[in-house]
Amino acid sequence: MVSNVLLREHTVVVERGRIKTVAPTASMQNLGYPTFDGSRQFLFPGLADMHVHFGSSAEIALNIAKGITTVRNMFGGPDHLGFGKRVRAGEIPGPNMITTSPLVDGLGEQGATIWPGSAFVTNAEEAAPLVSKFKNRGYAQLKVYSLLTLDLLQSLGKAARHHDLPMVGHCPNGVTFEEAIDAGISCFEHLTGILNGRFTGTDAVPDSWPWLSHLWMSSDYLNRIDWESLRRVAGEMAERGVWNCPTITVWQGGWTHPDEATNDERLQFLPQAVTAEWADYATRWIWNNLDATPLEWKSHRSDVLETLLRIVGVLYEEGAPLLVGTDYGNAYTFPGFSLHDELKNLARAGIPTYEVLRAATSEAARFVGQETEWGTIQPGKRADFILTDNNPLQSLDALQAPRAVVVNGMLFDEGELENLLSDVRAAAQSSSLPEAPVLEGPSPADTDQVFRPKNKSLRSAIRVRSRAMTPERLEVAEASVSGADFVRVAALTFHQGTLISAKWRTHSFGGYSTGTIEAVGKGFRVAVTDPDDYEWATEVTSEAIGPGESIAVAAWSAVLKRGIAVEPMLADVNQSELQLARGNWESSRTDGDELWTLSVDKAGTFPRRHQFRLSEDGTIEMSLAGYWGQPIEYAE
Repeated sequence: MVSNVLLREHTVVVERGRIKTVAPTASMQNLGYPTFDGSRQFLFPGLADMHVHFGSSAEIALNIAKGITTVRNMFGGPDHLGFGKRVRAGEIPGPNMITTSPLVDGLGEQGATIWPGSAFVTNAEEAAPLVSKFKNRGYAQLKVYSLLTLDLLQSLGKAARHHDLPMVGHCPNGVTFEEAIDAGISCFEHLTGILNGRFTGTDAVPDSWPWLSHLWMSSDYLNRIDWESLRRVAGEMAERGVWNCPTITVWQGGWTHPDEATNDERLQFLPQAVTAEWADYATRWIWNNLDATPLEWKSHRSDVLETLLRIVGVLYEEGAPLLVGTDYGNAYTFPGFSLHDELKNLARAGIPTYEVLRAATSEAARFVGQETEWGTIQPGKRADFILTDNNPLQSLDALQAPRAVVVNGMLFDEGELENLLSDVRAAAQSSSLPEAPVLEGPSPADTDQVFRPKNKSLRSAIRVRSRAMTPERLEVAEASVSGADFVRVAALTFHQGTLISAKWRTHSFGGYSTGTIEAVGKGFRVAVTDPDDYEWATEVTSEAIGPGESIAVAAWSAVLKRGIAVEPMLADVNQSELQLARGNWESSRTDGDELWTLSVDKAGTFPRRHQFRLSEDGTIEMSLAGYWGQPIEYAE
């Protein structure tokens, strides 16, 4: 994407994952390399989806099959750092990953961040050490979110500039784009907050959370947008080099009528658990809260989307740089597929095809400062490209079904691309629940229980085995599996309801992590190796400690079954650090059954409730409730 010109009859030589030569075919005879014949076809740089929420190995296949060779992951963690490291080392195929930090948010009225697992700041002094930690940990960008106040955003921006860590994300509620730019945001996601302070008239405008809610609530607001003010801030972004990643696809998907959305043929590539969650979201969060008929909403939705496209058009006309992203991971936004929808959205906004394609290739590389590494087909750059039957410069549809894809120098021909899709489809449509892994735990075990969710759409299982060594000492092994990627096995030893040792191993799309907890003196020592081989350790002074949700929370069922009283602190590992939370236990009896409830209240997040029902016949049932979802009920 150096210029809007075709180089005809050329050959590209790839060596060790890099482009060695690009030259006329007539001058490249008898080189001795294995060859792939692309005669009468078109070679194009690999595409970049610059806003994703990567969470499974299936996304590797879906991205590659649709020509996406680079992604920017927007809620980072050690799994993503591990995945990126494995791709760069050539251990697995792409897509190449750029990952932001975890979300950094403020706290809402309930003392919680919007999304579980987010980091948070409550005063300016907390900003610098948090940003320093994320920079040292290896994240490429700092992602900020909607509940931050202007002073906190400014403090984060100051720290980000000090550490040369680009600050990207949402324009927070109550903050204008101009203020956020001055605070240091270098890229805005989803157009969130772009209309803050940009309405005519004197009537009050609702808060902007949920994102752009003033647009969705009433068409009246569409007629009150101050387009001249919008054009001015677009010009400022052009002048100061501030980017936007509009992700129109997430608006299209998230506000689709359930009857329309559930007929999408792309659902066949997603597990039933995901599609069931999306359908529940569409019904419970959207349609149950709308005072409109489907026809009225469809008309309004069309008006809103046209407004968003008009906003994108203004950004382009004023020269503000743009990226192409999908925000997949959200309802009815599809890994791989939705990027092609977003390319068309930018074209609908009035952006010429060549400029749309630059936004998805060379401009994306320029945004992350890697323009010498990828984004164009030139010697020395990473071998990421697509072979198509038709010319993408004439039609964006040409990119939807590649004839071949090369990522990091790895070639996937047409048959291999089809196999990638077939394998993902077959796994997604499998109706069988996963088996909890075989345990190396206590043997012979006094108890061996497998918990499965009563809701069959949830692809998860937990297995607990236990053995009493003495009346006060108990060995427990727990294994859990979720979907196709996340497996954890843990071996634990309790004494009088307190953990005295634990070791666990977790496997995910990012690789393996391991951890240990050992009682030492008057406290405990925790040591962890993350999926990217980052090692860390810490000690905590506490009289009693027990495993939390990230280690083996179901193991408590074995402890409770023996009638051992417990009041520990709960230990979890998250984002390469130890987190302690008070585990509050309550017990009650109903119809002869004993019900234990473990409440986990962590700072900055909504509470979680784990329940263990001990029946008179000796069986145990589990349930989990928390955040915004319906309770997950498990049974043996």
